[in-house]
Amino acid sequence: MNTSNIKKVAPKARIAFMAAVSNRLNDLGIYEDKEAAEITQSGNVFQVNGRSFDLLNDKNILASRNRLKDKVEQKGFLAVTEEVAYTWFNRFCAIRYMELHDDFFEHGIRLLSHPSLTKSQSHGFEAIDKAIELAKELEVSASERDQISDMKMAGDQDEAIYRQLLLAQCHDLHKAMPFMFEAINDESELLLPENLTRTDSIIRPLIDEIPEEDWQEIEVIGWLYQFYIAQKKDEVIGKVVKSEDIPAATQLFTPNWIVKYLVQNSLGAKWLATYPDSEIKSAMEYYIEPAEQTDEVKQLISIINDGLENEARYKSPQIIDFIEKLSLIDEDDQIRVCLELKQSFFIVLTHDKLQHCLDDFLKVYNVLIESEQYAWSFSEKIARNMQKIFNSTSVSNKTKARALEMSIDAANRMNRFAAMDKCISMISSVDNDALGVYVAIVIQQNQHEFITNIEPTQCKCESIRKALGQ
Repeated sequence: MNTSNIKKVAPKARIAFMAAVSNRLNDLGIYEDKEAAEITQSGNVFQVNGRSFDLLNDKNILASRNRLKDKVEQKGFLAVTEEVAYTWFNRFCAIRYMELHDDFFEHGIRLLSHPSLTKSQSHGFEAIDKAIELAKELEVSASERDQISDMKMAGDQDEAIYRQLLLAQCHDLHKAMPFMFEAINDESELLLPENLTRTDSIIRPLIDEIPEEDWQEIEVIGWLYQFYIAQKKDEVIGKVVKSEDIPAATQLFTPNWIVKYLVQNSLGAKWLATYPDSEIKSAMEYYIEPAEQTDEVKQLISIINDGLENEARYKSPQIIDFIEKLSLIDEDDQIRVCLELKQSFFIVLTHDKLQHCLDDFLKVYNVLIESEQYAWSFSEKIARNMQKIFNSTSVSNKTKARALEMSIDAANRMNRFAAMDKCISMISSVDNDALGVYVAIVIQQNQHEFITNIEPTQCKCESIRKALGQ
């Protein structure tokens, strides 16, 4: 799937939907920076800031408005805006996907577009052209169908017709997907953005800028979320993450091929280890056959597993010999050995007698990092191993900086937030000016978003704060 169009549309959609929902809240007299406006009611009409709302058309509108007001007071204006904006964006994305696939809408009528985009069509909305038919299919009440018919005859009520039909479709979808489409009279309906039938409507980019072929795979929904939330993720990464920001910081869309790769090389591998002749193997397109380890690799791994199981049992000549042999084997074998190393080995490496060969080992370990031949979660283990070296009092500042840079590289390659947090922890923990100079250089040379978004005030060292402030 080509995600370039989605990447352009989704971040702009977040801004547009939030602005639209914010405006709707303001229309209802609910604000971010001041008290909610007073309501005046006369008969079946109530007014807010000179805008009238007819209770005859919607008897629940006042109760819904008051629920919104209470929710803003509890959660905050921005939080409610974020929540409702994404709710409507998600609904429009779901409807767009469903209207382009024959299996979802029994009525077969498009809600957001028209299969024939000629000028004779009503702004490209098949739902408006077939309003009476759609209202009947969605089991809209007889009185509402009469109202739609009257508005259709008037010829200038397309927006009102469209909103009524769109909400009717959402109510119908609530039966199958209540987690996405709320029940009738949910307060989010009040915040449905306006001017949806205009050519500059906030839903037009979903229709006009993302080709229909990009909507053929269900993964489009995941990619839309990924790019919709991208700006928020960049804002919170590198800072102390608040509870309401955890989804933005931690929830990433996982493409189908990655899911298959993970499952086939974990559960699938375990199954094949038990049933090596299983027919399931031929269906696992992402399964990787375990590489046969040479005797030399097996011997090196044995040295680590047998001789270093307990830190107190190590002998420095043995470690030196291990690193020398590790440096001489080919890169594929180096990677296999490095994947087997336990955390206790990295603790051993920090001892005084081994400092002269630590840099040689890090060169080999960097081969593993650059190869990317490890699981997404393994980058956290790399960062944890490098943190042992970084925190040691025996290791030189230059080598510590090298360990930090390798951690940053692994975290960035795998986009693993837990690994990023380890890097941020290392940077913010530095209180030594001499080490701070080296770390500042690493920051300047690794301008990844999760590094540049670190709040300078989190850091103890002046040189680091300056590097982050540039």
